Amino acid sequence: MAIDSHEEHEIIVEGKDLEDALTIASERLGIGRADVEYRLTDLGAPGFFGLFQKKKIVIRAWGRGAMTLVTKANDFLTRIINRMGVNASVVGRDTPDGILLNILDNRDGSLIGKNGQTLYALEYIVNRYIHHHYDRNIRIILDCEGYRNRREAYIQKMAYSIGKKVKKIGKPFSAEPMDSGERRIFHLALKSDRLLRTESQGEGDRRKVVVFPVKREEKPHDDTR
Repeated sequence: MAIDSHEEHEIIVEGKDLEDALTIASERLGIGRADVEYRLTDLGAPGFFGLFQKKKIVIRAWGRGAMTLVTKANDFLTRIINRMGVNASVVGRDTPDGILLNILDNRDGSLIGKNGQTLYALEYIVNRYIHHHYDRNIRIILDCEGYRNRREAYIQKMAYSIGKKVKKIGKPFSAEPMDSGERRIFHLALKSDRLLRTESQGEGDRRKVVVFPVKREEKPHDDTR
């Protein structure tokens, strides 16, 4: 069965009506409204006897005769990697959290770097490029050979280990410095533990999470910044 060439760059959009959905699709694809092609997935339904809110419609949308924002970000990152002399390929797709650019075939980790520093630096560059040249406030997320999932599992394991230690010694203990996204993962890992509270401390690259034991009269608190 043949696959339409646009399917790789389709996005799914929900709107209160067709025009609203097409406007959202235009913004997310980074193209003009006239260049958006679509097909209806869910027409929605009127409220029951006018008593309930009308169900939103859902469309699948893609760019017509123009590069989508996914393609633009993909191509830009590919050019950077080529200039670095690294043998790797990039696959991009739209997600609810933004555009995910997945770098493949870089098994030596050269595009990840220590604690993801190279990967995050590339992510910053691509975000700045897209936001500056296309005036689109959409997040570009980079991953490489499943690094983000491995890093998230590592941070969660570290959070549980430090939390266990804090409850045992009854004193605060700090984790290693992390970026804002990783600190959030750490905070969320211990959020449900009522015997601990977490707080971000420090500035810039040295900002880290400190875990505190919670006294009985103290209310748990977390600072996810």
